[in-house]
This record gives sequence, C-alpha cells and structure tokens, in this order.
Amino acid sequence: MHKIKLYNTFLLILLLASVVFFVLKSYTQINNHLGWDELNYETLSRKGIMYNALEKNSLNFLQFYEIGKARADKDTLLNNKLVEKYNYPDENLNPFYLRHYHPPLATYYWSFFINHSNKIQNDINLRISNICLGVLAILTLFISLRITKKINYLVIGFILIFSSFLALSNIFNYSFERINFHTIQFICSLIFIGMLMRWLENSSRRNAIYLGGSVALMFLALETALFIVVGALISLLISKKIRLFFKSFYIIFIAFILGMLVMWPGVLKTLAPVKTWIMYFARIFLKGNDEYSGVSVLDQWSILFSENVILFTVLLLISFVCLIFSKKYLDTKIYYVPYIISFFYLIVITPFIMNKTYVFPVIGLLIFAIIYNISKLYPYIKSKLIFNV
Repeated sequence: MHKIKLYNTFLLILLLASVVFFVLKSYTQINNHLGWDELNYETLSRKGIMYNALEKNSLNFLQFYEIGKARADKDTLLNNKLVEKYNYPDENLNPFYLRHYHPPLATYYWSFFINHSNKIQNDINLRISNICLGVLAILTLFISLRITKKINYLVIGFILIFSSFLALSNIFNYSFERINFHTIQFICSLIFIGMLMRWLENSSRRNAIYLGGSVALMFLALETALFIVVGALISLLISKKIRLFFKSFYIIFIAFILGMLVMWPGVLKTLAPVKTWIMYFARIFLKGNDEYSGVSVLDQWSILFSENVILFTVLLLISFVCLIFSKKYLDTKIYYVPYIISFFYLIVITPFIMNKTYVFPVIGLLIFAIIYNISKLYPYIKSKLIFNV
C-alpha cells in the first residue's frame, strides 16, 4: 500500500506538469480574436443567462413549424405572410439561431466571462474560460469515478495516468482552442455515466432522481445527448438490466423533465430540442446533405489517429485487456455498459465529424469505462498482481 501511495504521488506530479503544459500552451493563444461560430456564441453570451434560459426572441414550436413548412414547400407568399404575422425575430437576436441550434448550457457558462463594455477583453475572457473548462474536464474524470463510490488508491493511480495522457494529447488541446459545445458535453456526459453506474449498483429512489437530473444536464449541454441515452438503453438491454430501468422509469423521467424546466424554462415554449433535430433532418435529407457530403470518414480518422496515436493506442489496448480479464473473472456484466455507450456514440457521431471536437466526449466516456472496469477488477488485481505492495 505504501508503494502505491508513492507511485500515486509521482503520478500526481506528472498530471500537474501535464495540466501546466496545457495551460501554458493555451495561454499562447489568449490574444487570438474570436472567429466564425465563436462570434455568434459571444453575441448570445452577452445577453446573459436569463435571455438564453427563457428563449427570448425565439419562435415557439408551432410558429417555427409553420414557417419551416412554408419554406420547405417553397411557398414564398405564405412564408412572407407568416414572417410578418409572427414578427419573425432578427437572427442576431434569436438564441436558437445564434447557438446554431444547440442547447444553452455553454452560453450560461460563457456569460460569467463577458465584459459588456470591452469587445477585445471579451475575446480574452472567453479564451480564459476555455482554459478553466479544460482544467474542469480533468477534474470531472475524478468526480465521475467518485460518484460511483469506486475510488481507491489503484483507481486514483489510473485516473492520474489517463488524465496525464489526455492533457498532453492533441485532441484535448485542440478541443479547447475555440469555444464550442462539445467540451461542455465531455463534462456532462461523464457526470451522467457516473450517475448511471451508481444507479445500477444501487437503484434507490435518490439515485434515480440524480440520474434523471444528470440526463437533463446532458441535454442542456448538447443535442447529441440523445445518442448517449440511446446507447445507455442498448447497454441496459444487453446487460439484462432493462427491467430495472423500467421499474425506476417514472422517477428518472420526472426528474429529467423537472430538471429541464428548472434549468431551461424556455424549452416549454419552444420545444427547442425537437426544433434542433428537425433542422438537422432538413440539413441532411432535404438539402441534399451538402454540409456533410464533403466529410470523409476515413480521412478524418486517419488524421485523428495519427495525431493521437499514443492516447488511442493506450485506450484500445487497455480496453481489450480489461475486457478479456473481466470476461474470465467477473460474474457481473455491468462493466459492459460504459463501453457500449462509448462505442455506440462513436459510431453514430462518426458520419458527422466536421472536426476533432466532435469525438472529444467519446474519449472521456472510454476513459471512464476503462477505469470503472479496473475498479471492478480491483479484488483480482490486488490478490494476483499487486501481491505485497
């Protein structure tokens, strides 16, 4: 045990050095002006939390549907009448468009870093917000495992190792170069999967409520939370825990709905998540898939792997080893759950990879899956491999 503590002290120093590397590298770009999508996000963040939470100057769902249908039917006359009837909001005021159809949690966060009187300072502040978010992402790996109550010295050691690899990786540093919604999703998906595994270990009413709340938080972060939830349901089916889910369904669902309404009350008026998926459907299927037609999955993954070869190789190899040992030594099958969620999310997001940040939440989920798996193997590792440390 003394040796493990000593190793962990060394690993903690390594992690701190890795985080310092990330902070210093990010700081070299702190004076870079915001560009492209970031400008819209900054405009909306300046309007504050309540503006975003209440979806001010955003069409309600029926208005959105009527105008959208008129445009899909290319009925210019009807479209013009509806725009005038509903006083169609300027897109520079409409939070749904300024967020590029994403949920508002990130804009809540960015609002804390906005200086209304100084545009240049806003750019710097939002770069600083990304550095803070990167450090928080590392801490969330610890928090997510702590939620599961699976923390011990061995687990802490592996968290420190993987956190160091992550902080030094290209995909981590790239993801925090620009403000985006995928970094927030990285954090929220880790909290969700921690709550999910805690609930699977102990399906109490309280844990079901926490789980529902974490789902709401994830849906406030990014619409691709839907992929993670579907992946979770598939994993529960495979691990034969789906009946347990149905037993707690109403508690989880009510907690989810209440969480959404408390943190995003405007969603009741706009049904923004539904609007988001309608917009994606239109962009993919009704507009000839122009936006994604240039996406080469093979090219994107070739670049991703070559730039993150150490991180990806370590994750894949240790996943493979853990799964082999788990199949041999573990009776429970719930260790499958985080892996299934990770790979399902990876599969469904791959066709839409416009840049590396889209994959970033998967990395967090897979690291969690490995460390959670190791925590389940802890009794075997302690007795067979660590012997007398």
